[in-house]
Amino acid sequence: MEYITIADNKSKVVICPDLGASVVEYRCKVADKTIDVFPCTLSANEVTEASCFPLVPFSNRIRDGRFNWQGQTVQLPLNQHGEKHTNHGHGWQSNWQVISKTRNKVELDFNYHQAPWPFPYRSVYTFELQDGALLQTLTIKNVGHELMPAGLGLHPYFSRTQQCYLRADVDKMWHVDEESMPVSITDAPACINDQQGMVIDKHVLDNTFTGFSGVAEVNWPEWQAKAVISTSDNCEFLVVYSPEQQPFFCAEPVTHSTDAINLSQQGVKGTGFKTLAPEQEMQVWMKISPQAA
Repeated sequence: MEYITIADNKSKVVICPDLGASVVEYRCKVADKTIDVFPCTLSANEVTEASCFPLVPFSNRIRDGRFNWQGQTVQLPLNQHGEKHTNHGHGWQSNWQVISKTRNKVELDFNYHQAPWPFPYRSVYTFELQDGALLQTLTIKNVGHELMPAGLGLHPYFSRTQQCYLRADVDKMWHVDEESMPVSITDAPACINDQQGMVIDKHVLDNTFTGFSGVAEVNWPEWQAKAVISTSDNCEFLVVYSPEQQPFFCAEPVTHSTDAINLSQQGVKGTGFKTLAPEQEMQVWMKISPQAA
């Protein structure tokens, strides 16, 4: 597999275009120490073993891989072992091509023209280091001749310590069933908005938070370090995945809720479901800025 390294005066990022354009290393110098912002996954052979990947042309799960579109049923294949629902789109399981590269920036692209997703599109994914901060930009363009459903997101895995916590400006939280599908929505746990944050080791989550302001913070007290997360305004949802006894957790900014296309057709409001006309584009970005805490 091909690996691309970008670096600046503080950070190093390694990307594998052949592994879903995934990040397999993000190290940054903070004060007098170097930290793994993402777990180092240079030995990854599967994208699920990597530490960040793109979500395109949709985020998270579509129930049973099925939805109705303009009078037709679209049936997608299941694409992850053990899952009953199609997950995360195509980009994370595809090879990407390098468009351009400098010392601190690389641009990749991916073109999709396959059944059974009947909507051809092009996606461009850019990584840029800015004084240690990692800026990722993901774009999708409808290159077909029909209206298409579309969503985007980014799926970073953050290093996890016993005391690490997450703070995020959010409003509601979708509760899920045993298959991680949304069933009801209530106010978000107060701790995630508090100054002290939500201690990751105390919460087992695979939930979508709504009303995300685009600002969050991961704090590692043991390292006296934190990472400030900022995103584009259209990332109005934040998926938090914190499985038990793992060296990582995920805080994923996305443009829509899980199964948004089906929920919106059922009359559920506020799902973030969007469409793109032919030649129309959508773009999201996320900036992760490590710093001393």
